[in-house]
Amino acid sequence: MATFDNNSNITDIESWYIPMDILRIVCIIITIVIALILLAIIASKQIPRTAPMMLMANTCLSELVCVCTALGLAAFTLDNDLKRIQYQDSFCVFRAYINYSMTVIQNHSYNLQAIYRYVTMVYPTRIFWQSWRLQLCLIIITWIFGLVAFIPFLFTDYIKYNVENQICQAPFDFRLP
Repeated sequence: MATFDNNSNITDIESWYIPMDILRIVCIIITIVIALILLAIIASKQIPRTAPMMLMANTCLSELVCVCTALGLAAFTLDNDLKRIQYQDSFCVFRAYINYSMTVIQNHSYNLQAIYRYVTMVYPTRIFWQSWRLQLCLIIITWIFGLVAFIPFLFTDYIKYNVENQICQAPFDFRLP
């Protein structure tokens, strides 16, 4: 368990923290590579531009941005574990905001795919609901909602630095900012 001495900035770090941080970073990098490969395949001219491909590209892009944010969080945690220090840097709250926002966008991209599949199976004659224009509008609305929903967290000091996990995160309680 990490402990903090009020007279210094040195934290007691368990011996298994650093290997776990490195494993986490390796897994994140593998995820980034896979997302980039899938986006490159979708962007190639061999794949037809259809609503399902657009939804898949949206999921890959949201996953890519989400894991890039997670890479920043993991690198910051590893750096603090190696130096055996704890502190909140200037981008900590912003990284947490982007992480929460991108997680919402990523989950909604899965929802959009599920809704599209449902509509194509249950209502196959409703072509408007299957059109790429409507799907693009829903994707844009999802990204706007995901980025705007957590803005109050930035300006109300709701996101706090957690010394134990060495990340900024919203506390798990039921109050709203």
